[in-house]
Amino acid sequence: MKNRKICYMVPAVILFIAIITIMAGFKANAQDKKIPEGVYKYYRTIEVNSGDTLWSIADKYADSSYISKENYINEIKKINNISGDTIHSGSYLTISYYSEEFK
Repeated sequence: MKNRKICYMVPAVILFIAIITIMAGFKANAQDKKIPEGVYKYYRTIEVNSGDTLWSIADKYADSSYISKENYINEIKKINNISGDTIHSGSYLTISYYSEEFK
């Protein structure tokens, strides 16, 4: 009888862990603050110049719509499939930005 109770609990525990993991993933992917209505998210391509770093690009393009510059950098890395922190002069990156102008 004791083994039967354990057999019923294992799927419930696994389901609970899966739900918590999925919820944590959604929270981790929340890159932006709550964006007000009438503000739109866009993407553009920029050329990496000599001396540019992911941080200098974040300084230039990340505005107050983002939770942090670190989140902006993580978004750039995800969009451009970058695993490290190295970018090369002459290459191109897709970045995001917000605008009140509907394009």
